[in-house]
Amino acid sequence: MLQDAKNQPALSGAGTGFLSANAVSFWTADRYTGSPKDGPFAFTTSYSTSLVPSWPTNGYWVNSPASTGGAFDAPDGEVVEKGGAAQMLRAQLLTSQAGRQLYTCNGVGTCPTGGPMPAFDTANSWLTGTNGQAAMNITAANASKLVNWVRGADNNSNEQQLGPGSPVTVRPSIHGDVLHSRPAVVNYGGSTGVVVFYGANDGVFRAINGNQTQGIGTVRPGGELWGFIAPEFHGRLKRLFDNSPQLKLAKTPSGIIPAPLPKEYFFDGATSVYQDTRDPANPKVYLYLTARRGGALIYALDVTNPTAPRFLWKKSKTEIPELGQTWSQPKIIQVRGHSRPVLVMGAGYDTAEDSDPAPGTNTEGRGIVVLDAVNGNVVWAGLKSCSGVSGGTCLPVSTMDRAIAADISVLDRNGDGYVERFYAADVGGNIWRVDLEHGTSNAPATWSVARLATLGGTGNAARKFLYPPDVVATGAFDAVIAGSGDREHPLHSYSTTPGTAYNVVNRLYMLRDPHTTTAMPSTWVPFTEADLFDATNALYDGSKQGYYVTLTNQGEKVVNAPLTVSGITYFGTNTPTAPAPGVCFPDLGTSRGYRISFLTGAGKTDERAVVFDRTVGLPPSPVFGVVQLDKDGKPVTVPVVIGGEKPLNPTPTVQGASHRKRTYWYMNTDRK
Repeated sequence: MLQDAKNQPALSGAGTGFLSANAVSFWTADRYTGSPKDGPFAFTTSYSTSLVPSWPTNGYWVNSPASTGGAFDAPDGEVVEKGGAAQMLRAQLLTSQAGRQLYTCNGVGTCPTGGPMPAFDTANSWLTGTNGQAAMNITAANASKLVNWVRGADNNSNEQQLGPGSPVTVRPSIHGDVLHSRPAVVNYGGSTGVVVFYGANDGVFRAINGNQTQGIGTVRPGGELWGFIAPEFHGRLKRLFDNSPQLKLAKTPSGIIPAPLPKEYFFDGATSVYQDTRDPANPKVYLYLTARRGGALIYALDVTNPTAPRFLWKKSKTEIPELGQTWSQPKIIQVRGHSRPVLVMGAGYDTAEDSDPAPGTNTEGRGIVVLDAVNGNVVWAGLKSCSGVSGGTCLPVSTMDRAIAADISVLDRNGDGYVERFYAADVGGNIWRVDLEHGTSNAPATWSVARLATLGGTGNAARKFLYPPDVVATGAFDAVIAGSGDREHPLHSYSTTPGTAYNVVNRLYMLRDPHTTTAMPSTWVPFTEADLFDATNALYDGSKQGYYVTLTNQGEKVVNAPLTVSGITYFGTNTPTAPAPGVCFPDLGTSRGYRISFLTGAGKTDERAVVFDRTVGLPPSPVFGVVQLDKDGKPVTVPVVIGGEKPLNPTPTVQGASHRKRTYWYMNTDRK
């Protein structure tokens, strides 16, 4: 989650908060120590309205209907447009948006390679001409007005939050919501330092100066370096501009004109980075942008120069017809069968799964895709249908009937820097294994797919995997750990229809994969629940092919990926609560953090789960890291799991450190 400088969540509501303190503390010398060379926003004295030229004497929010927050962006409160990167952008573009660097492509499939992308401004004759008008579904009279509004101009009477008026010309809604997008952070070092990349649902994928005090050119910390608007999103901008039709929610009444429509998304998925520093004289930094509900597409940008992005390549249904919405975060890895790094991801989410109960069949997203990380060519794909896929190796898998929306789990078991296999989980309760090394041949043409387990079913056994499995290598087997749950249907339901998400019985699974050094045999028969030990009320005794733990609360589901640290697996769940009659409140449910032994299913002091008392709704994903602290003047290294249990930052005991090794780590991606 993006957070503001007070270490509080800044993404409630529209979620515009990012990398900043509030306005008052930002505009003081103790928060920023820039110098005149850093640009017009540098300062060395305490707060006054002259620090940002033309800043309104009574503050930006004098016309806010909420009448809260005073003159500045603190506190942000219920005015979701306030705070963070939105605040920085308003100050940056306060009286003129002419200097804003927004890029696009003049039509789908026309992005230039090797040179700058076209500007998203009124000087771009394609954008304001007949082609652009058609793409944006706008009249000639309003084309320039829409373009300038997207760039930040306060020229639209449809705004719910009003700006302060002349001489200020920047609109309050300059920054859209950041809902599922996860930021990618790159430390370029030197005079550039840290740059943060992420997408927002105003159509703009942004690059932000992520330094605390260091400017990048004339852009101060928290300021926007540039933004990119994909041509696939041109047609969605008018709805934002018109502020109509309104959002269609679960309880939106009928009869509204124009008819409400579901929320539209843009680059709303996770962003991945490939940072290649093997040649210090010629480093490369590439970004991979996913859309999640924004569409079935992935863009790659070259941001080696973080102030001058270049289009690298794009993939959509045109190149891979099986592609669904790109929910799966691309993993950048090295494999022995290809000379350059590759990108691996699930083929996507099928929106048919939005129905409840789910349909039980899918028509897209059914498979795994591996692309060349540099040129985007298909290296290998295992898909239900290979029709329309050109180049590389495409393996048709007749039994791969369900969409793979989750990230792919990769394993380098021998620690040689090359991934030997993948594990993937689908929305039908299946777990798949892909082997990349077969005896003397590692070529993609020899890669194979097998279904390790089938754990779903029909009715209340219609379990889904929307998050990747964790894989733990042991001496005798590889433990594959996965939790089921339909995160897209988190709420309480009074329906008794079998298969409704609220009625599905979800579980945490540990599977013993015995083929640790050889590929899965073609004769493999997938595990089913009958092959597993029921460890819901008893410790796993090592028999059978693994175990499962049933989530016993009605409607409880796993809502993040499991993480195993030093023999302990952490994961989080959500249990919806029944709405109270006559009471208006958000049905966020109860969040729990589980902490169990991956070998036996045992919990801490016989208690597997705790209720998070500082959060409600969806618990944070568990994250493990090692931090260096100062203790009595000496540095000490402390392992930390955030989001693992109560409290939210327990310090785990890392056992057997001298015998531990990485199962996956690609240095050229993760060293910075």
